Amino acid sequence: MTLTRMLPATRLARRPEPLPSGPLAGRYPAAAAMVILFLVPYLVLSSALQPLTPIIAGQLPAC
Repeated sequence: MTLTRMLPATRLARRPEPLPSGPLAGRYPAAAAMVILFLVPYLVLSSALQPLTPIIAGQLPAC
């Protein structure tokens, strides 16, 4: 079998559409850093809330 039969025809191949441009297009490290920067404090606070709830409730005045 020849190599030309195994390869797809180049004339039938479509050109890929251009990716949408935006402020973080093509900047994976910057996007990953922003996600970590904003997600980690939320995760820390939400995981610390359950153990701190009895302490906070004990300091509130009874109604």
